[in-house]
Amino acid sequence: MRVRRIHVTLALATALACTGALSGCRDRARDPGDPSVRAWALHLADDDVVIRSDDGGATWTEAARFPYDPERLVGELADIGFADAERGWAVGGNLLLETTDGGSSWADVLPRVPIPADVRPRLFAIAVDASGTAVAVGDELPLPPPLITGPPLIFRTADRGASWAPARIDPAIERVVTLHDVCLSSGVGIATGNGTQGNATFRTRDGGATWQEITARVGGHEVACAQGALWVMSMRGLARSTDAGESWSDLSSGVPSRVQYLGPIAFADPDHGWAGGFGDAGSLLLHSQDGGASWRRQALPRGRSREEPGAGVADMAFVSPSRGVAVGARGGVAAAFHTGDGGATWLQAVVPELVGTRFVAVAAVAGE
Repeated sequence: MRVRRIHVTLALATALACTGALSGCRDRARDPGDPSVRAWALHLADDDVVIRSDDGGATWTEAARFPYDPERLVGELADIGFADAERGWAVGGNLLLETTDGGSSWADVLPRVPIPADVRPRLFAIAVDASGTAVAVGDELPLPPPLITGPPLIFRTADRGASWAPARIDPAIERVVTLHDVCLSSGVGIATGNGTQGNATFRTRDGGATWQEITARVGGHEVACAQGALWVMSMRGLARSTDAGESWSDLSSGVPSRVQYLGPIAFADPDHGWAGGFGDAGSLLLHSQDGGASWRRQALPRGRSREEPGAGVADMAFVSPSRGVAVGARGGVAAAFHTGDGGATWLQAVVPELVGTRFVAVAAVAGE
């Protein structure tokens, strides 16, 4: 089937001048980044924009722009993931976009996925294993739509995007469930969402080919995977599994008491993890060195004045316990951050001038 091409605008500059981003320039002098790490971030405004870093998150340039399309079925791009420095995917609404040139050009491969003609997918999240296996999750939107949404939907590729197919949910779920987050590592993964009966949680032990519901064991809104270990985060709670989701340990007591809400979570390995959220003093970032059993706060760049909000994190990606990137906002403006020492020091990155404050997702891969 013919692949529908999406128009993109390439960045003309390969280096970014430091005007209008003074703190990012000062931070780059302190840590020039890591040229072996490539990262991508998804920014939403009137247009959806993918920006890319070729130095571990220190500096970013615009890689692709997707102009506003009033005929798009639902929503906007929501998540991004990469198998290596060239091949990756972005999902959102009825789009499953693929790039094979590091994010400069993209093609919609959803028409190649074998799905019934009377079902339209809505995709909200994607996860990519180190092997290149990827899963995208969301729900079915029946056509014509008697309901706002339908049962959960999971697509999978086990050949680095050469082919995609629906994964099997066993037993099949007929009730309304929308999956919003997913992770996959070492063949083990977890997906979470919600529906008419509350939270819903599914796990896989075969690289995403089949999924089983485990809502009775654990539930939440954010997930993380690292080398076979699984985490599920709720508003103020955290659970971990080290046996592919068979049993779960409640780690909520290790979350600092001043935390009011936990948001994005990422683990570089079974021990080292980070979590964003909010507390009584505003946005915060937490770090764990014991698999989530305990957490300590890390400092992000502060606002330029007492009245200006500090930095907040919308998403994070780590390629090792020391090197990672984060995206969010600082002072009400979209911002990116990077660390080369496990978050002991977070530095603001140099990013293109973008209209809007919404970074929603980030991905990173390390070179060979």
